[in-house]
Amino acid sequence: MAPEGGGTLTFSLGTERQGGKVYVRVRVANTGPPVPEENLERIFDPFYTTKDGGTGLGLSICSRIADEHDGTLSVRNLPGGGGVEFSLALPAAEAADGGR
Repeated sequence: MAPEGGGTLTFSLGTERQGGKVYVRVRVANTGPPVPEENLERIFDPFYTTKDGGTGLGLSICSRIADEHDGTLSVRNLPGGGGVEFSLALPAAEAADGGR
């Protein structure tokens, strides 16, 4: 049985400078219910899940991959209880001529 939906997914892509480095940031947001605050603190912990039959490894593995590439994976509830946003930032590759 498919979950009931009707919400909106928004994807955005951009670059930003942090501490002298350029990062590519991908954001994925939805208009669904917010993640309970107590879950936000643990959402990337290995084996933590709120889903029946879940292993709790998916977000943990994704976070570790981001870390291994000097990036970050984060989550936040959008203001006003209007959804959740995941954000992945990875260092931009340098071009052969030193550009980006």
